[in-house]
Parts: sequence; C-alpha cells; structure tokens
Amino acid sequence: MRGADIRFAQGWADEADLAEAVRSAREAIEGREADPTALAWAANALALIARDYDAGLAAARAPPPPGPTVRSAGSSAIRRAAPPTSWRG
Repeated sequence: MRGADIRFAQGWADEADLAEAVRSAREAIEGREADPTALAWAANALALIARDYDAGLAAARAPPPPGPTVRSAGSSAIRRAAPPTSWRG
C-alpha cells in the first residue's frame, strides 16, 4: 500500500497495484489496525488512489485504537518483537 501511492502519483502504477492498495487500505481501516502509521497510510490511499475522500477523511479523523503504539517507527513488527517494559518517567 505504501509504495502504490507514490507509483500512482508518478504515473507508473498498474491497475493491479492500485486495486491491491485500496483493498489493503480498506482492510486495515475496517479491522482498525493497531498501528497508527498504517492507519494514516490507509487513509491516504483511500483519498489519493480510490478518490474516496469521505472515507479517507473519516479514517484520518478516527481516534487511534487503544493499546501501545510505536510512534517513531510505526512498525507492528517492532512492537511485537520488543518485550513489554514498564515506564517510570
């Protein structure tokens, strides 16, 4: 999904790439993917590629899902690989 919007904007994405990007975006939003960065990219794909501006805006405005997140990297894999730690700040 993330690369398809760049290929789309530059004019060298094929229809299969675009369909897969839109399908993945809708799947991430409907399932409320726990990764805020993934949700942001999904909202972008809906607005830019699918031209579904209302759905893209609604996804961008939706509150983030509950639970821990990785704000800097936005990677679910990093979050799953790291052991839980407590924070005392």
